[in-house]
Amino acid sequence: MNAAPDGVTAAWEAVVAAIDTGDAELVAARVLGLDERGRREVAAALPGHLAVAEERAEARRQARAARRWRESEAAWEEHVRRAEARRLHTSLT
Repeated sequence: MNAAPDGVTAAWEAVVAAIDTGDAELVAARVLGLDERGRREVAAALPGHLAVAEERAEARRQARAARRWRESEAAWEEHVRRAEARRLHTSLT
């Protein structure tokens, strides 16, 4: 997690942690749970965090795409393995 900008407290850290999950409802809940001072701190720090948040979101998207590709490849390889096993079994009987 990024260090909090100067003068920003745990409120910012909690919001950044929520942002990093990619869960908009969690972000909203964290922000709505802040007092006036916390909201001001987060509002002041957020513009400087947008580029970081976008990079992290892109990294999550790429990781999900890579995971889906690996899962798809594994499923295809299992399908081919079973088809080959059936073919061999049929040719031996």
